[in-house]
Amino acid sequence: MIKISNVNKTYRSKKGNVEALRNVSIDIDKGEIFGVVGLSGAGKSTLIRTLNRLEDIDSGEIVISGENICNFTPEELRKFRKNTGMIFQNFNLLNSKSVRDNIAFSLEISKIPKKEIDDRVDELIKLVELDGKKNMYPSQLSGGQKQRVAIARALANNPDVLLCDEATSALDPKTTKSILELIKGLRDKLNLTIVLITHQMEVIRDVCDRVAIMEDGQVIELGPVAKVFSNPQTETAKDFISHIRLNDEDEIIPLLDSKGKIVHLGFEGDKAKEPVVSRMIRETGVDVNILSGNINRLITTNVGNLVVEILGSEHEIELALNYLKNNEVLVEEI
Repeated sequence: MIKISNVNKTYRSKKGNVEALRNVSIDIDKGEIFGVVGLSGAGKSTLIRTLNRLEDIDSGEIVISGENICNFTPEELRKFRKNTGMIFQNFNLLNSKSVRDNIAFSLEISKIPKKEIDDRVDELIKLVELDGKKNMYPSQLSGGQKQRVAIARALANNPDVLLCDEATSALDPKTTKSILELIKGLRDKLNLTIVLITHQMEVIRDVCDRVAIMEDGQVIELGPVAKVFSNPQTETAKDFISHIRLNDEDEIIPLLDSKGKIVHLGFEGDKAKEPVVSRMIRETGVDVNILSGNINRLITTNVGNLVVEILGSEHEIELALNYLKNNEVLVEEI
């Protein structure tokens, strides 16, 4: 579907040159949600902007649906862009226009008949779950609702490809999750190929099939998300993954047929770095299955969290819980 081959892009200025993309090669399959993650300046936003020629490359090839878009004439490029939707971090809505008019904007430019536009807008509003918001203005909408309008607008011309440039970076975690669920649903309903740029590894984990990790304009790691998460090969990938908060009790616990007791353990300060759990196992004879955990380094202290399953007799489990409490561990039964 999308074949990026040996792509290079350098920004030149009086202050010096910046190599934004260096010999980037990626193949993206039709119907795939492909993620590109990296820190600021890694080249990921430049890369996605080359996929609809908002940025021209210096060398290499970008072939989409069998056509090298780098060779398109202005007229061919205009037609191609109609078939390529794009959504942005800051929504890019027209504040003076209603939800209806924002979605209809590109259709009006294409001189589609008004009846067809109205039918298409109604269809898209339902698709992105904005019923009842048709006549509202961006100032009356939440961030998540604005992004849904932007998604509907990007889908107006029935694109095959949807490009998402930091589409959830301006949203809170709950809204981010709902937008990601929407994007996954749209891929399945519309058979879209989606390229998603982010600096949030949680987004990659939750929505993408495969991921490329970028650094200094290069792809330093590429593969299925599960493989990259389970066995990261580069220090950058390891660093991204280590910062994900593993707080997945809502997903893990309903799937677990527990024979023991599931508890959340909280550690503060030096306790977060001590082997309290291993000592508890030796002292009480219980078995422990670690379900999730993390340590957050705050400005003044460390805070650790573990969700564990404690296995043993009722007496052993009670001894284990008391041991933890006596060692200043916060214990909360789930």
